[in-house]
Amino acid sequence: MSTLHSTLNRIAPKLFLLAAILVLLVTTTQRAPAQTLTTLYSFAGPPNDGVQPMASPIVDSQGNVYGTTYFGGDSSSCGSAGCGTVFKVSATGSETVLHSFNFADGANPEGALIMDMQGNVYGTTSQGGRFGRTCDTDNPCGTVFEITPSGTETTLHNFRGPLITAPAPVHDGYYPWAGLIMDAQGNLYGTTYTGGPDNLGTVFELTAPGSGGATWNESILHSFDFTQGWNPTCSLVMDAHGNLYGTTSQGGEANWGTVFKLAPNGTATELYAFTGGEDGGGPYAGLIMDAQGNLYGTGIDVVFELTPDGTETVLHTFGQSGDGYEARAGLVMDSEGNLYGTTVYGGGPDNLGTVYKVTPSGTETVLHAFSGPDGGYPWGGLAFDVQGNLYGTTSVGGANGQGTVFKLTP
Repeated sequence: MSTLHSTLNRIAPKLFLLAAILVLLVTTTQRAPAQTLTTLYSFAGPPNDGVQPMASPIVDSQGNVYGTTYFGGDSSSCGSAGCGTVFKVSATGSETVLHSFNFADGANPEGALIMDMQGNVYGTTSQGGRFGRTCDTDNPCGTVFEITPSGTETTLHNFRGPLITAPAPVHDGYYPWAGLIMDAQGNLYGTTYTGGPDNLGTVFELTAPGSGGATWNESILHSFDFTQGWNPTCSLVMDAHGNLYGTTSQGGEANWGTVFKLAPNGTATELYAFTGGEDGGGPYAGLIMDAQGNLYGTGIDVVFELTPDGTETVLHTFGQSGDGYEARAGLVMDSEGNLYGTTVYGGGPDNLGTVYKVTPSGTETVLHAFSGPDGGYPWGGLAFDVQGNLYGTTSVGGANGQGTVFKLTP
């Protein structure tokens, strides 16, 4: 699979979804008892609202839901579609647009947000930023941003990509498609799809400013080079020893992507290479880790478990009768070890995607199949609140056909 093919495969669904917005106003699979799905909010689109949320939401202790939309907002810098937004939806369904991007401060966010103890949220935009026009006219570089609870946005880093500056080239990343993680010191970690010396993507760290200044300093922890996979589209997970784990959408012996480990000293290890067969392949999402260090993720058509020594077990294969397919988002886990996620397509006659549960033994249950008025094509994953309710977004559907924020009560 070539990088060009992967890029086209990545862009085509967004064009398809935008068209759909205009039109749309191995194991046993089970059907669940009736679940209660509530549409908390239906997006209205530009000029004053967002459209097409692509990422998993986050939920605070008061039940407020935060997320991003890929398009929309009041900016005209990205044309009538808008550059995207960061939003907050209250537990009662009232929405606030915390920020509308204007290209100079970023555009088209598609990674999930994270929140610190003070209620500030952090995220990435896949395009735009200060170096957007210099990096590549057609392929802007992207940013890392922070937004305070009052809605003040600060660009923490503008990615430079392969921009050449004397006396030496700057080998920064660009296209940060995934969200971030934060360590105990407040440092941020993430990935870029491209960039680095071989232009195959990077893992980066943004060091939090000390008490004497406000500058965030970026370090490239790893540049992919054909040996541990390439083109990561994932967020990362960190263990207690500071090791980072993630996936690449390409690379490995069969070029179907990998799971990698990056040690604090910068040593990268390929833990598993997908074959594109029964073990899955082409993982787009990041991983989660249990207390024993086992990793869990999705590979387009499978949910898998990977032990610390790199042994993979496929817990569920999608595409069965009435099942969903294309599980592109990551997973969440409850206290009993059950896994929850979404599929973009399938689930019934409307083919608009599902919310599913997979038990530790591999039994899958379709918790909800979308039908249009309740949303459709959930590209992002899920989030739990303290009561165990699940929250997510759909990229189309809802009252206005522009996407939704939903709550699913087991």
